[in-house]
Amino acid sequence: MDDPQGIVALLAFSPGEYFDGDPPIGAAAAKVRLPVYVFSTKAETGDADRIIAALPKTAGNVRFVPDHGVHGSSTLIAAKNPQGAPSNWSAVLAFLNRVAPAK
Repeated sequence: MDDPQGIVALLAFSPGEYFDGDPPIGAAAAKVRLPVYVFSTKAETGDADRIIAALPKTAGNVRFVPDHGVHGSSTLIAAKNPQGAPSNWSAVLAFLNRVAPAK
C-alpha cells in the first residue's frame, strides 16, 4: 500500500485474523509498503506473529510486546492500563519520531 496522501506509517494494535474476509488480513499485510508498528500483548503474539510474518521486510517495521498491556489501543489509556500506558506511549512516540520526525 503506497499512499499519496502523506501517510508515512501504520500503527497496528492487537492485530489478528478477526474477520472472515477474502483475502485474510495476513495476505493484505503483504501489500503494505509503509513502516509498521505492531503492538500485541504476550497473550496475543500468535495472531500478531502470523501477520508480521506476512509484512514486507523493511528496516522500518517495529514489533512491540510490552511488560504491561491490554488489548488494542486501549493500552495507551492510563485508566485502562495504569501500569503500562506510559511506557507503551514512549514506544509509540519513539516509532513515530523515527518515521516522521517533527519539522
